[in-house]
Amino acid sequence: MIMLEELILEAWERAGRHPNREFVHSIIYGDAPVVVTLAKEVKRLKETLEDMCYQFASWSDSKGGHCTGGLSALEDAFEILGWTDPHPAPKSCCQEKGCKKQATCGTPTADGYKRLCIEHFKDVKDG
Repeated sequence: MIMLEELILEAWERAGRHPNREFVHSIIYGDAPVVVTLAKEVKRLKETLEDMCYQFASWSDSKGGHCTGGLSALEDAFEILGWTDPHPAPKSCCQEKGCKKQATCGTPTADGYKRLCIEHFKDVKDG
C-alpha cells in the first residue's frame, strides 16, 4: 500500500497540486472520519463559492441567468461548480410571463405576490 500512496502523491505533484499525505493515507486505508470531515469541508466551500457567484456574477437578460462576464475568477468558479455560462436561474427571474430579467422587487398583485423586474414592478404600481 505504501507504493500506491507514493504513486498517488507523485501524480498530484506532477499535476502541480500540493498533495496532503494524511488525506491520501485516509483514502487508501479507509479512515472514514477524515474522509467525512473533508467531504463536509468541500461541501461548505462549494456552497460558499456558489453564494459568491450569485453575489458577484452579472446577469444575462437574454438568457435569464448569471454569467461570468469574462472574469477569469468567475469562469473558474463556474467550472468548479459545474455551471454553464450563463447559469440558468429561474427562481431569480421576473415572474412576468416571457420576461428573463432579474427580479429585483416583490409586490402583491391581483394574482398574488410576485417577484418582478423593475419595469414590470413599475407597470404594476402605475396601474
